[in-house]
Amino acid sequence: MLKSATLKEAMEVWSKPERLAFATSVDSSGEAQVMTVGWFTRSSFRPPTLALVVGRERRLYRCIQESNEFVLAIPGEDQAQEILICGASSSADVDRFRQCRFITKLGNLVKAPLIENCLANFECRVINQVDAGDHTIFIGEVVSAWIHERPTANLMLVGLESGYKVLAEEGPYRVGVVRHHD
Repeated sequence: MLKSATLKEAMEVWSKPERLAFATSVDSSGEAQVMTVGWFTRSSFRPPTLALVVGRERRLYRCIQESNEFVLAIPGEDQAQEILICGASSSADVDRFRQCRFITKLGNLVKAPLIENCLANFECRVINQVDAGDHTIFIGEVVSAWIHERPTANLMLVGLESGYKVLAEEGPYRVGVVRHHD
């Protein structure tokens, strides 16, 4: 039986678990930015595309607008603290690449840096963008993909339900992985 709810109540039911990633891009001077993102998805097989949603007030938004490219890097379970750092701190105040000790690498086809210690990296060229209120949806064609030779579990934003191993927590954010029962 359904009951009426506030948007916040309904979003709490729907929003977790949520896959997390790092998005990187470069501005017109070549300075790289990295940010934690949760709003991304596959959007097409032919051509292969990913959709990334970024708030217009973010520095990453400006970088993607200037370069028309981004990298989506999928973190493993050993990067829970890094997810919190890149999601909470302002990139104007903190060099996130240095603070997180990311190992970066040049990609094959885009200038945005890959994060080598991630499970997978997707080099994307923006082929379309959609105004979505206070955010923009960037549609990026995947032009090159990478995987780590020793993958771990995918990180997620998790709720209070059982079944997850919480690896890091800050304020309302709990980052974890699916608990495996052997």
